[in-house]
Amino acid sequence: MAEKKTTLRSYLKWIYILLLYYTGTLALAKRWVLSKGAIVLTFHRVLSDSAAAQTCSPAGLIMKRQTFEALLKFLKDNYLLVDLGAGIPAATTDRIPVAITFDDGWEDNVSTAFPIVSALKVPITIFICPELIDTPMPFWPEQIIALFRSAGERADGLERICSVLTASGYPEWAMVLPTAKNSACDALITRLKSISTEERRLVLKSLLSCGVLPDDYADGTVDRTMSWSQISELQKAAVTFGSHTLHHEILTVLPANEAEREIRESKAAIDERVNPCSLFSYPNGDASPALRHVVARCGYEHAFINSPGVWRKQDDPLLIPRINLSEGTVTGPNGTFSRRAFEHRVFWNAFMHRRRARQSHRPDACEISAAVEKFNTL
Repeated sequence: MAEKKTTLRSYLKWIYILLLYYTGTLALAKRWVLSKGAIVLTFHRVLSDSAAAQTCSPAGLIMKRQTFEALLKFLKDNYLLVDLGAGIPAATTDRIPVAITFDDGWEDNVSTAFPIVSALKVPITIFICPELIDTPMPFWPEQIIALFRSAGERADGLERICSVLTASGYPEWAMVLPTAKNSACDALITRLKSISTEERRLVLKSLLSCGVLPDDYADGTVDRTMSWSQISELQKAAVTFGSHTLHHEILTVLPANEAEREIRESKAAIDERVNPCSLFSYPNGDASPALRHVVARCGYEHAFINSPGVWRKQDDPLLIPRINLSEGTVTGPNGTFSRRAFEHRVFWNAFMHRRRARQSHRPDACEISAAVEKFNTL
């Protein structure tokens, strides 16, 4: 039933896209974006078919290699691809400026994405977490997905997870999971994001040691971050690196002193080992007025959230909107790259969020979390 519902939603979305295209509404949104500024795109992972079948990353982080290559060729032919490290691009009269960024620093950015990027001579920026370099399965959402996959192979798997949640003081979560069915994993990830970092660490420790996961669950995984030597090679090839904090903690739930340490020391590590670091990406897209001021004090020149919008000169340089792309956001019903799906995801979303864009230069605008964008695959 869930699969049929997803298929129905996908086809309804496609009908909507075609309606926007054939009525000229999508073209109108594109012209509006051209008149306003630049677009910044967010990617996370680019995977081969075999790696995509093995990964524990959420679907909203993944794009297939062939889709990414088709998308980049399309961007190269139709848009002005710009280097984020050079600041906001100059206005153009015929091509929308587009900047490409990657979050997290996954190894496949090097092994799978970069050969395509290099062949097409496309400038990119990668936001890394210095304390998570060259680590298998370093981010906790992948660990939770691995946990649920293992639980599905055990008769008592979900029961053990629910017992841990109850013992950890979250019995209401334990009551929800059995009825969530295919979305139980997503439901738990969402709830874990809502609690403090220390509380999450304690719950995760109990979940990962409850006997559901094998001891070697992270061995040989495709879910590894790039190494410092790989970063050095990409830096020599003119890839720009920015900070994504030390450990990819959600800054809005950290104590102020810990949040500042994550922001400040990650910059220092990149300054020392890679290149002068002037760019910052808020983990999960979550920012606040206080965090914005910390980012400014630490010396960053530009910082990025994940929320649809246009990068305009008059907007706050420490709250620049980005649009997350994944496989499901840029492919059509046949599963291949679709220009119309891409333009809907990027230009229609930016156009529909134009009111937020008009207010984005205000410091209080960053109170609006854009975390939902990160995993929006529809």
